Amino acid sequence: MKTHRRRTSPRRTGHAPAATGAQAASALARARTKLGAAYVLATAGPETFDCSGFTWWVAQPIIGPLDFELRSSHHQFNVWGEPVPGEALRPGDLLFFDSMGVTVFGNRASHVGLYLGDEQMIHAANEDDGVIISRPFEGWYGPRLIGARRIFDLAAPDLVETPPRPHQQVHRAPRRRRTLPLLAGPIVTRNQWNGGPFPVDWSAAAGWAHEVNVAAREARVDARIIAAVAMMETQFTHERDGEVLTIWDSFPEDGPSVGMMQFKPRVYAHVRPDLDPLLPEENLRRGAAIIASLLEDAGGDLDAAMRRWFPAPAPNGTTPDRYLTTFWGLLQEMDYAG
Repeated sequence: MKTHRRRTSPRRTGHAPAATGAQAASALARARTKLGAAYVLATAGPETFDCSGFTWWVAQPIIGPLDFELRSSHHQFNVWGEPVPGEALRPGDLLFFDSMGVTVFGNRASHVGLYLGDEQMIHAANEDDGVIISRPFEGWYGPRLIGARRIFDLAAPDLVETPPRPHQQVHRAPRRRRTLPLLAGPIVTRNQWNGGPFPVDWSAAAGWAHEVNVAAREARVDARIIAAVAMMETQFTHERDGEVLTIWDSFPEDGPSVGMMQFKPRVYAHVRPDLDPLLPEENLRRGAAIIASLLEDAGGDLDAAMRRWFPAPAPNGTTPDRYLTTFWGLLQEMDYAG
C-alpha cells in the first residue's frame, strides 16, 4: 500500500555502524537497481511495484520461492522472518509503518520498506515518487513506524561491517523520546497485580505506536512513559464486549477510571477537558496531558509523579510500590535512560 508524500526534518544523530549479512547485501543491491521505478498498486515487478510487492520481489530469488500471500505488508508483518527489537536493526531488515490508520489481519502495517543502514530505507513510496530512498525515523514516517522484522541471514550470517560516514555518531537514547522505539517480542517484566507474566507481548503497544507518539509530542512527555502506563493499566485495551472499560475503586466520590489509560475524568476535570476519554485516541492524549501535569507539579521527578498517578492500593491488591516496580521495569525494557 502507498504512503503520502514525505516531509523531511533535519537529521539529528546517526546509528552505530551496522553489520550486513551476505543475503541482506544481495537484497539491497537488487533493490537499488529499481530506484526510480514506478509505483502501481497491487504489482510486484519487474517494472512496477507497490510497497509490499517491492519487498517481495527483492526477496524472491534470495530466500524464495515465496508464497504469494506474502505479497501483503500485513502478512509480512505477521509471519515473515522474526521480529527485531529495540535498536538492533541491521541493513536488510523490513520496516513497517501505519500509513492508513486501519487494522487488517490484526495489525496496522500498511506500508513496508527495506532498511539500508545509516538511517535510510528504500521503498516503493507512492504514485508520485515511485521507488525512492527515505529517512524512516523522521518527518512523516517517524511517528508511524510500528515495527521491524528480519528475513535475511537468520542462520548466523557471515557479517561484514559497514564503515561509518565521516559525520556518523554512535546513537545514544535521548532523555526524552517523542516516538516509541521499535517494540517486539515478549515482555520480560512481571505484571503488578499478581507478579505473573503480562497476557500480551510488545506488539500490543506497537499497534498503537502512532497514537502514543501523537500524544507524547502534544503533551511533551516521553512516549515510553505513556506506553508503560497503558500497558500496565489495560494492555492497550479500551473496550470490552463493546463497552468502554470503566473501573470503580474504594473512592466512589472520585468517579470511575475510564478507558485505555484508566484515569478518573472527575478527578482530572481541569486537564484537557476538550478531550473525550471515551474515545481511545483522545483517552491516550488526555492521559499523557495528566502525566505531564503531574510531572510539572513534581518538579520533573518521574517517580514522585507516578506515585500521584497511582496513590493508593487498588481493589486487585496492587500497591503503589509494586506499580512502580513494574513501571520502571517496562521503561528499562524500552531503553529508558531518564
